[in-house]
Amino acid sequence: MKECRLSIVLNNLAIVVWSFLSFQNSFDEAIGEAVSAGWDTDCNGATVGGLVGLDLGEIPEKWTKPWQGRVSTAISGLGELKLEDLVERTSSLVSKFS
Repeated sequence: MKECRLSIVLNNLAIVVWSFLSFQNSFDEAIGEAVSAGWDTDCNGATVGGLVGLDLGEIPEKWTKPWQGRVSTAISGLGELKLEDLVERTSSLVSKFS
């Protein structure tokens, strides 16, 4: 197992925080800046996208429309499901453990 290097974690954290605080009103720009900054681009972009989407109260339709309301998941036995169902499952888990 490879050792987790704290310096890499801190660099990615800095990118996420900087992108979120600098572009809170622009979902597109926040993700673009996080990805353009390098390091762990997919995770940083996804994390910033989630934070900005949560902060704005929505993810712009141009980002969700291509999914056609469906999402593929690595959850064992589920494969592809309706996005609404995944949101419902996630919300029920939050309620269960809150």
